[in-house]
Amino acid sequence: MAKDLFLGVGIGVVGAAAFKAAVGGSIRRIDQLGGEILNLQARARRIQAVRDLAPRIGRTAAAAQAARERATQLGRALSETAQPTRKLRREFEAARTEARRLSDRTRT
Repeated sequence: MAKDLFLGVGIGVVGAAAFKAAVGGSIRRIDQLGGEILNLQARARRIQAVRDLAPRIGRTAAAAQAARERATQLGRALSETAQPTRKLRREFEAARTEARRLSDRTRT
């Protein structure tokens, strides 16, 4: 009987150690999965932020194109005019600055 008890306790200890190792491994894997889920959630938020910005980027790109066209028109008028006025020069510089500013916004 003592031999049976000793054998039962020995099997119980080995089984407990194996169970503890299996549980420990499972806990580590669950922690890893939790970290991966948090990483995926952060990526999803960044993707959604880009999707939310897409309409604004489109409007800014259209405004930048319009400003470039305006600057081009004023540049032509400036070069074709024998004696351009200060007003025309200011308008050209303002249009060129605005076109650059808007173009820079679409690149970032």
